[in-house]
Amino acid sequence: MVRPIEYNYEEVLDGAMNAFWFKGYEATTLRDLVSATRLNTRTMYNLFGDKSGLFYAALQNYNSKKQGPIYEILENERGMAAIHSMLNHLVKARGASGCLFVNTLSERNSVQRKSLRLVEEHFRKMEDLLSQKLTEAKRDGEFSGKVATMSNYLICFLQGMAMFSKYNQSVPERKELIKTALKVLES
Repeated sequence: MVRPIEYNYEEVLDGAMNAFWFKGYEATTLRDLVSATRLNTRTMYNLFGDKSGLFYAALQNYNSKKQGPIYEILENERGMAAIHSMLNHLVKARGASGCLFVNTLSERNSVQRKSLRLVEEHFRKMEDLLSQKLTEAKRDGEFSGKVATMSNYLICFLQGMAMFSKYNQSVPERKELIKTALKVLES
């Protein structure tokens, strides 16, 4: 008789995502993953093939759960209001582990190419969405700068905020940084 499935797939992905997010790909051991996912190694290998397969699934989960709301804000709001909403969302959303995508880029020599492609696709999507919002803001008279330069500035700012949040959890300080970034946008 076949044993029933004894795990919740979403909880498995969340556990793996958090383990990789906190420790990084290279430093996360099989023991860490067994503990984080509550799977035995056999089940883990049957589901994901290997550590890199689980990492890719964890990145997809991160993209959906952590980046998805950011995409939604940028896709559903217009111009400068969308950028304001996104930045305010990030003040509340970032944790002590920064951004899993940035962490992954810092380990680019250790992770598989398909995982890097997923991260690169995220950054291209963000650049496109930010460019769209800045173009709308320009049409609405809310922005007068160079769209490409400012969308790249925002990506750099967002990743800098992710790194900043690894050592400084102060919401008031992050809000001040966002106010400064918005002044740069509006100048």
